[in-house]
Amino acid sequence: GATPRATFPPVLLPQGERPVAEVIERALSLGLVALAAEGFDPPLIQEEIVSFRLANAMTPLEAACAAADGSVDLSTQAELSWYVEGFRALAWALGLELALPPVDDEESQGFTALGRLLDEGSVEALVSKAAPRTTEELVAEADLYRCYRAIYQELIPPDAPRGADPQEGSLGAQAVRNRARAFDWLLDPTSAW
Repeated sequence: GATPRATFPPVLLPQGERPVAEVIERALSLGLVALAAEGFDPPLIQEEIVSFRLANAMTPLEAACAAADGSVDLSTQAELSWYVEGFRALAWALGLELALPPVDDEESQGFTALGRLLDEGSVEALVSKAAPRTTEELVAEADLYRCYRAIYQELIPPDAPRGADPQEGSLGAQAVRNRARAFDWLLDPTSAW
């Protein structure tokens, strides 16, 4: 028979690399949208979007949420509030955060990390501080969250509506979903958010 391998090939192979500035813009956009969805001060969020020149890095839905113009319903806002987990994943991938906390960690700590990055004042300043992690580290972390996502998917009853979260641990499922999405986007430059 075949000799078992000591390691297994990754589930997700990178398709290329995104520029660091683009990843920083996406990370900051995700964090600011999450803040807006949590009801944080809309004028302050808009000020940061302008200061960091992030308007083009946001989807129309994200821009509407950040503008707090009333066009985004509450259930969508609740979904967007979990974008803080995508922010955390990208900040970690850039080496701007030393550790990626467990998915059951307090969301507010993600906002604290966002504040630290915003204090740098510009995307350029963050680019100079970034120390992107290796492809191997990123692929390993992406594989982990893809596995978590698959496990959570198994917990959803077959008759549940599409997109439903499992009854047990749904907060963890939201965090996992957003982190996995961030890693998928990061490792596939051809994908759109």
